[in-house]
Parts: sequence; C-alpha cells; structure tokens
Amino acid sequence: MPHQRIDLCSLYRPVTKWSVRVTRQNAGAAISAAIDVALRRPRGPVHLELASTISRSEAILPGSLGEGEQPPKDEQPSTISLDEVLGRLERSARPALVVGINVEPLSTAGPLRVLAERSEIPVLVSPKAKGIFPHDHPLFVGVATGMAADDRALEFIGKCDLIIGVGFDASEADKTWPATSPVIWLEDAPRDRAGWPGDYLVGSVPATLSALTAGYRGRHEWTAEEISVARAIVAPKNLAGPGVSPAKALAAIREELPADGVFVFDVGAHKLLGGQAWSADRPLTFFMSNGLSSMGYGVPGVIAAKRCAGSRPVVAVVGDGGFAMMVHDIETAVRGKQSVVYVVFNDESLTLIQVLQSRRKFERYGMDLGGVNWAMVAESFGAKGIRVASIDQLKRAVRDSIHGSVPVVIDVPINASEYALQI
Repeated sequence: MPHQRIDLCSLYRPVTKWSVRVTRQNAGAAISAAIDVALRRPRGPVHLELASTISRSEAILPGSLGEGEQPPKDEQPSTISLDEVLGRLERSARPALVVGINVEPLSTAGPLRVLAERSEIPVLVSPKAKGIFPHDHPLFVGVATGMAADDRALEFIGKCDLIIGVGFDASEADKTWPATSPVIWLEDAPRDRAGWPGDYLVGSVPATLSALTAGYRGRHEWTAEEISVARAIVAPKNLAGPGVSPAKALAAIREELPADGVFVFDVGAHKLLGGQAWSADRPLTFFMSNGLSSMGYGVPGVIAAKRCAGSRPVVAVVGDGGFAMMVHDIETAVRGKQSVVYVVFNDESLTLIQVLQSRRKFERYGMDLGGVNWAMVAESFGAKGIRVASIDQLKRAVRDSIHGSVPVVIDVPINASEYALQI
C-alpha cells in the first residue's frame, strides 16, 4: 500500500491523547486545542496530521473543528469522597500506599512522606516513580510490578486489605494487577480507568495527602519488623567466570554519584535489576523507559536529562545492545558539549531475551553480539572512552568523569550469569 494512503490518525490514536487531521478550515482551532490537550494532566503527546498538499496553503482563521474532530473530554469524575477515603483508611488493618508517575513529584514527595510517617503506613513505588519516596526509608517496601525481586513486593501487596494508589496508572504494571483487596485511586486529573476496579478520588494529590494526614486517627496492624522483612532487596551473587557483577557495578556507580545526581536507565536485563536495586532518595533523579521499554532510550535520554539538570552530574547505564542502536547520538552529545557519562554494561549479548529463551527451553539463537570496544567507538565520535576491568577501576572512572567537560563512555565487561539469578 502506498504510504500516502495510510490512515495516520487511526494509527496514532491508541498511543496519543488526541489525533486529528489538520485542514485549512480547522488549523487554528486544531493547533490551539492540541496544545491544551497535551498540557492538560495527565500530560502526554498529541498527533496532528498535516498533508503535504495543503502545508503551504493559507489557513482560514480562527477556524473551527468539525463533527468527529473534537478533542476528548475529561474522563469519569470522582466515585468516592475524601471523608469516605479517610474512613476506609482508618478502618484498614493492613493498608499500603502505592505511588506512580501520575503526580507532580516535587509537590507530592513532602506530603506523601508526612502521611506515611504520621500513619506508619508502608510505601511501594512503581519503577518510574523512584525517588518520590526515599529508598532508604524504614517504611519503604520496594518497587512493585516488573523489576527484580518483584515476587517479594507482590507478596506484600497480597497481604494488604486496602491499597491507596497515589497517581498509580494501569500502564505502569507489566502484568495483571495482583491485588484482590480493595483499591482507592488518588488522581489529580480524570483518566482512562478501563479494566482497573476500585474507587477514584480526583483532585490535587498533594492536598488530598495532607488532608488524610490531618484527619487520620487509625491504628493498623503492620509492625516495623514485617515491613523490614518484606523489603525487596537485590543482593549481589557470587559469580564464577570473568566479568563484573552488574549488581556490584550499580552499587559502585551509586556510591560515586551524589544524592542530587541524575541517573538514567536504558532497557535490558540491567534495567530489571537496577529498577529495584538503585537507591533514589530524591524526586526527579531517576529516569527509565518502562511499559513499551524502548531499547536505546538512555543514549539520548541522558542528554535531555543533562540539559535540565544544570551543574548536577548525570549518568546513564546502557546495555551494549541498546547502546549499539543509538550510538550515533554520542555525536550529538559531543557537538552539544554535554558533560554526560555513559556506563556501557558490555556482556556481548541481548541478555534479557537470552534469559527468556532459556527459561522457555528454546535454543539460544540470535542473541550474541561481537566483541565491540565501545570506548574506541566513543573516541571516534570525539568523546572520551575508558575501558575498565574491575569495580575499583569503575568507581575511579565514574568519579573522574562526572564533573568533566566532555561526554565520557565507560566500557564495563559484565558477567551476565547474575541476571538469570536475579530477574
């Protein structure tokens, strides 16, 4: 089929907030509405189709949207009141707070922590919400849905008799929602609720959390020991053979990166490991691609993060497979004088897929990569390249690179056997 005849609006509609074809008659109204829809919470992409045959035509302003071109309206309103939420929370014997990305991290982190500490209710987060609640806090249980040690987190959720979903969204779960207990979803804007049972309270999430803190008089049954035992911990394994433990490598990078440093995770086996293990104690210091999980995200992602982070150091961990997909962006980082650090976990394999092949008893096929020297590749683009062979060398390389003036690629040989034990 000629590409000109593809119905692009139908193609993009399932993955955008709105998709519309721009015409001379609706151009002004469509663009104005597109900006409004994109910025309306929950914020997200809008698709405008503009045919080359009319792109140089003069629009009829102000224009209007025809039938079938109207932007979507807000979804369902609240199904429960604040007083009802408070009452159910106070009556709950084993409640938990599960935090997702559909909140404003900076304004939510404070009220969330105050509520958790005043009520002593345990907290879990989705992978992309890491940092909104401190990783080292005694009330933190772990990352739920999809990362390493997920069975521990899901087992804990299964013991709860009430879940308060704080900006948690269906798209953040990589499997069917495991909890059979009631769920109350706190959201600052109406959204699609298809397939997600429970009650919804729509309004300012920080204000809702503060109101719950002020009113809560309940006494749940969780003990500090139960919460501590339940924590989803990823400990390095004793490995045979060459290469560095990925868990130890992540711990080493964490040790060298300051608390306000920004960390970007690419997609692969290392993401599942680090999505649980990485300690993030501040909002907007941890970024990853989850859900569709686009390999190579970390290579341009760390450049974007650096442009927002200012003088704070920014580090990305990228597998050799993902790095190969987007390595050309090193030229962009060099040209833009971006002082970013890439740590390439080089195991010469698409390990996550290989682990899945093995577990399903498939023959190992198409997973192995050639022995690429990524430090030399980086230098060919004008970046600084470093190859390390030990944890001590990795720590020194990160320490020396995070405050540099040029992009740095640190090539680390990884012992991939740990992944099969951890994820």
